[in-house]
Amino acid sequence: MSKNTESNHALWEKAKSAAPLELVSIISLLGFRGWSPKIPAEKEWFEELRNLCAPCKEISIAGHSEDLLKDKSSIEVIQVISPLVSAGNFSIHFHKDEYLLTHCPASSGLVEFWTIPSCERKSQLKLYSRRSAFHLSKDHKVLVSYTDRNTIAVDSFPQMERITEWEHPDVKNGNSYRIETLTDDDEIVATDSTGMIYFLRTVIDTELESGSSDFFAAGKSSTPGLRRFEKILPRRQVLLAAAKSGRYLLIPSFDLTKAIVWSFPECQKIATIDGEGTSEITFLSAAFSRDGRFLIATGVNELQVRELPYATISFSVKLGLGNDLPIFTVSSDSNLLAILPRSNPAQIMLYSLRSGEHLDTLRLPDFFARSPVRELKFTPDNEHLLLVGVENVYLAKTSGADFNMERQVVRTCARKRVRALSEENILELDSLYRSCWISSQMRPWIDMMMYLYNRRRVVDIELENKSSDDVEAYNIELKDAH
Repeated sequence: MSKNTESNHALWEKAKSAAPLELVSIISLLGFRGWSPKIPAEKEWFEELRNLCAPCKEISIAGHSEDLLKDKSSIEVIQVISPLVSAGNFSIHFHKDEYLLTHCPASSGLVEFWTIPSCERKSQLKLYSRRSAFHLSKDHKVLVSYTDRNTIAVDSFPQMERITEWEHPDVKNGNSYRIETLTDDDEIVATDSTGMIYFLRTVIDTELESGSSDFFAAGKSSTPGLRRFEKILPRRQVLLAAAKSGRYLLIPSFDLTKAIVWSFPECQKIATIDGEGTSEITFLSAAFSRDGRFLIATGVNELQVRELPYATISFSVKLGLGNDLPIFTVSSDSNLLAILPRSNPAQIMLYSLRSGEHLDTLRLPDFFARSPVRELKFTPDNEHLLLVGVENVYLAKTSGADFNMERQVVRTCARKRVRALSEENILELDSLYRSCWISSQMRPWIDMMMYLYNRRRVVDIELENKSSDDVEAYNIELKDAH
């Protein structure tokens, strides 16, 4: 008798001893029929199972997943995080290599903390709405962002206790600071519409600053904790890139035909970057590697990599015909470069920064041609790439491999009855959950099996401690719902 013709009572009886894979199917069918046990204890257990099984989709652990994000000729990309609020505008950040933070300025600056790599939502923090900037210090204890009063706020993180607040000296006339970066020495590099460049300390020690003649001489300022440089950045131009050391800044020229690398605090020009590959420097996007050794500058059609002192091109990458700037990211150890040109089909090119060798090209599913990636980021182990979309965060392996091994572990356990799951099976599931990046659709299966296994174990222990007369209390008499 098929499940479509079996009675609800018979299906419920079968569900109580079924393997998780079959259990999900049965509970889904009973829920579709609108059936529920009449005995309160049974009804409560049925509702628990419905909640456990609801997010479990068989396709997520199928041998040949037909996910919309998987094409025959593409690598496999999985969804790992869905922020509560994205509003089409959120960014991701790593916190001590233990948490992944998603930050959405469009919703009171909501920050969500996700464990790495299990991607469990642990907590959230609400900043006020104008905190569109989000810069964490190297030790992850200080957050630099904007306030509603057009000032720069320096707060302890995640306690959010105010440390310092910087107000532009000409704020009454509508001028304000524009945060460019937060250096490893806890200095804020900021600019304004007049072309001034500022270096602002996050923590100001007035006595120490007043006795430091070198600090003030470098920037010609009498304000404690502040250095200021004039006549370097053209008025109303945006700084193109800033090294995390704070030593090197990439400044666009006034005529927009090239960019110049300046060294601070000496205020010296050390290299010139032309607009090769694009007609105007305004189309240029650039970044320094984490250690400051490499400068990556790109136009629409070409990307250049330069090594300190940035005077010559180490290697360049032709990007093909695109209509927008590519997205690129550098690994935290400054060894790998990932580039995603704005072309069709969407594909990620991997290069060695140190040798310029082309390592691989990862073709993305067609989904990403329709829903472009907004940001790329390497995971701390450099074995995966995070792709930030409009609403979700996706994941791909830098090796181009799929996630069949992870699915196989879950599928094998899901085919066993809960009583047949061994301690080794549970340890394997737990290890997979805690130590591997897996799909957000795969995690509910592990949650369900772990819950059922632990519940069964607790009940067995209680039964062992009961007398034979008390065991009858656990045998619930089921009545046919019909």
